[in-house]
Amino acid sequence: MIGLVVATHGNLGAELLASAQMIIGPVLNARSVSINQENSMEDIRDAVLKDWKSAKANENREQDYAKRLNRYIVEVRRSETEETENR
Repeated sequence: MIGLVVATHGNLGAELLASAQMIIGPVLNARSVSINQENSMEDIRDAVLKDWKSAKANENREQDYAKRLNRYIVEVRRSETEETENR
C-alpha cells in the first residue's frame, strides 16, 4: 500500500483508521490528521505533509510485512495439502 493520510474534521480520520486496522490488521503507512476550527491553513498543511512523509517512510516496512504474511500463508496451505495427501 502506498502512503495514506486521512484528513478529516475532528477525530473521524483516526477512528476510521482504527476501525480499518481492527478488520485488516496493522496499517503501518497510514496516518490521520484531525482538523479543528482552531487550526490555520498552515497548521493543516504542515500536519498533512509531516504525516505523509511519515507514512511514506513506513511503506517499505509494510511491503516487507505483506511479503512475510504471504510466505506464511503459502507455507500453511502447503502444510495442509501435505497433511491431506498423507491421510
